[in-house]
Amino acid sequence: MITMALYNIVDTFWVARLGYQAIAALTIALPYHILIIAIGVGTGIGISALNSRRFGEGNIEATNHVAGQIFPLTVFFGSIFLMSAVFFTRPILTICGATPDIMDYATQYLVIISFGAPFLIFSIMANGLLRGSGDAVRPMIFMITASVTN
Repeated sequence: MITMALYNIVDTFWVARLGYQAIAALTIALPYHILIIAIGVGTGIGISALNSRRFGEGNIEATNHVAGQIFPLTVFFGSIFLMSAVFFTRPILTICGATPDIMDYATQYLVIISFGAPFLIFSIMANGLLRGSGDAVRPMIFMITASVTN
């Protein structure tokens, strides 16, 4: 969660150079971004729990089945976020409190994070899968690397 917060801090740092409307746009889009993260974390926890049980039982076939569910879940949730950004961007932002002076900035940011949603959701679920298999180091390295490259 700290690394995910770091993404927003870095985004805010760079966007601040564009003015207060751009920072306001990030703030307005934040609930949507948090929803993407919540979906990833929720499914990641479920995948981690299922995977750790199957892995602990020594049931490799069931473990592989759990791992195989990451892709359809990523496509499903990613498609929902992409379609909502394409078709309902302005209503979503209006509900979040966007005003006309920041709507264009917020729209651009919401579309960008929506196109990144499948990758974010996948990485969170994959980290849960690895943690469920007993590997806590690699997910930590992945998240730190992603935060630094952001």
